Amino acid sequence: MEILLSDRPGAAVIPAMKQRSWSWTKRIILSRWYGLRVQLAGPSEKRFRFYPAARPFLKGGFPTGEAEIPQGGCLTYRPNPVAGIGHQSSAWITAHNLAQALGLTFVHRPLDPEWDDFLGLPIGEQSFTDPRVTGLRRISLPRFAGEEPFDRRHPIAHIVARELRKGPCLFFTEYDQASFDLSPARAALHRKFFAAHPELAPGASPGGSLRVALHVRRGDIIGLKDARTDLKYSRFLPEAYYIGLADTLRRSVTSRPLEFHIFSDGSATDLPEISRSLPGAVWHLDASAQETFRELCQADILAVGRSGFSFLAGLINPGIKISTTPWWHKIPDTADWLQVAINGETGMYSFQDLADQLKMIAPEFRTPTPL
Repeated sequence: MEILLSDRPGAAVIPAMKQRSWSWTKRIILSRWYGLRVQLAGPSEKRFRFYPAARPFLKGGFPTGEAEIPQGGCLTYRPNPVAGIGHQSSAWITAHNLAQALGLTFVHRPLDPEWDDFLGLPIGEQSFTDPRVTGLRRISLPRFAGEEPFDRRHPIAHIVARELRKGPCLFFTEYDQASFDLSPARAALHRKFFAAHPELAPGASPGGSLRVALHVRRGDIIGLKDARTDLKYSRFLPEAYYIGLADTLRRSVTSRPLEFHIFSDGSATDLPEISRSLPGAVWHLDASAQETFRELCQADILAVGRSGFSFLAGLINPGIKISTTPWWHKIPDTADWLQVAINGETGMYSFQDLADQLKMIAPEFRTPTPL
């Protein structure tokens, strides 16, 4: 659905902002760009958001050209403290990328205290508690569709430009604002994480085995029996996928031995087929979340699980990443990210395509015969 903000010819057409969810645990009413946002997240949490900065565009619509954005702007985000680190990091990355695109100073606002310094996110960033930031005029930006291409023609850019012409201010992205393409922040995330963990800084790859990390998400979804449940349907990968992926790697990588490591929040009884197919694998079932994350970031080859946690590790990992597609975020279109397509009708995985991709990236990944 779209709404026309003006009857005048050439007026901007933008996506409607109204969505509703009437679950007892989370009720949301999202208004249009220029209106009111109310969120009731649980019985004790109430959020009221107004977007007065967008109201001046109500009658005339948004300009179609590029916004000329003055200096003096800062941008941060509204954290979701009850979400997992993968979910929280998506909002942080979205705001970081948006600030870069608009020429604004990104302001770091802490995530989960256990993860903030572990990921190195504050390194090199302006602090939210800095007096130079706390005294700025504050502007709430409306929620925008994260799937849309973003540049200085975007309505948000014109809102930012108009407010900065009044003087310096601090912009806030909406609560849980995410974008489809998180890849622009890859270099920053990589630099921050390895600055926080200099002992893990990647160097020359040793001539021994290649460490292959298989991240198998199970703990929070294994009990969901109904395949139609969104969480399980979109985030559950069967054992057959990991077995097929491991078999493809073993047949494609011939110059160096492979050492498989299984990381999962499930139990060994949840993964009997993987146990039988990879008898020499090293299992990491009792590792802490941070220990698991550290290992995923260091793997030579990382099979990304269907989770924001795993995807974040993939954005940091300097090695080869293998991911199913489609995903709810854009998979970086660089040589170090390999994709395994899922046929939506048959549920089959295209491992031949994976083998072809492996042949393209390095001689040691060439397979002598087709699969």
